[in-house]
Amino acid sequence: GGARVHVYTSPHLARFHERIRLAGRLIDEDALTALLERCEAANGEADVLILLVHEGATTSALSSVTDGSVFGKIVAGVDPEVDAIVSAHTHLPYNHVVDGRPVVSAGQYGEQFGLMKLEVDGKTKELVSITNELKPLMTVATTNPPVPAKALYPADPEVAAIVAEAKAK
Repeated sequence: GGARVHVYTSPHLARFHERIRLAGRLIDEDALTALLERCEAANGEADVLILLVHEGATTSALSSVTDGSVFGKIVAGVDPEVDAIVSAHTHLPYNHVVDGRPVVSAGQYGEQFGLMKLEVDGKTKELVSITNELKPLMTVATTNPPVPAKALYPADPEVAAIVAEAKAK
């Protein structure tokens, strides 16, 4: 009796099912499709659906989320039920609305904070509004002249102590 290991990896190379191995075997694509369909049928309780995707735009411009790139194709092809797309991977900040839904990334290294505000009707459970804003947490670093980014807010002493302790180890 050895341990059975199940693995989910990202990204896949050609087909989504490549990400999943059960007990060392690649999951059968038809079996995965059937499983995902069962999960979808059983998961009707979500009132708001936000897609978190490890892909991103190549620039901060709106054209980079609506072009023919991999990310542009994700944005264009996402199910209409998805209310917002939160992305990462390229470390670029952007805050766009495409087809009525926010397509956002807060950037990198805690330089900004993405604040998404949702308003849902308490009785109907319908999404009334959704907005997003990027709030700067640091100054912008420059290269000419070289000026590093600096925090706009003081460090929390409790968190600073944890970070200092971790750095000392």
